[in-house]
Amino acid sequence: SIVIDGWSVVEKLRKERPDYFDILCKMPVPFREFDEDNETFAVAPMITLDPKGNITAFRYSNQLMQPMDPTQPGVAQFYEAYHDLCNRVLDEDMSYRFRLQGGDMLVLAAHRALHGREKFEATGKRHLQDAYFDLDNTRNHLVVLRRKVAKK
Repeated sequence: SIVIDGWSVVEKLRKERPDYFDILCKMPVPFREFDEDNETFAVAPMITLDPKGNITAFRYSNQLMQPMDPTQPGVAQFYEAYHDLCNRVLDEDMSYRFRLQGGDMLVLAAHRALHGREKFEATGKRHLQDAYFDLDNTRNHLVVLRRKVAKK
């Protein structure tokens, strides 16, 4: 397994290439995941900051990122910044590699950590079960529940 702290990658980018960091904080990027039963679409910058400038989300997925509109202003600069970011993500010094054993569970914050695996030889049974937890939906449910409790 390979895990990368995406926030560390973009903090390094902020220090070394603040111009690229700024572009990735501002340029809206389309992301789409779909199958026969589901459709998820979002347009957001790759890096999201809170009002104090702290990173709150890092969206990075070569599988889900959709092509950018080439006529959109700033797209060439975006792709320069994105290329630099991709090289940083692939830097082995930024990754942690380990082997999961039967019964192990790996839990990651999807808008912070990047995950993958190295090539492996299929010599036996392998079962990987993934599940996704949307923090925004949970926060929204908590807001609604607090309102209901406050009314009682």
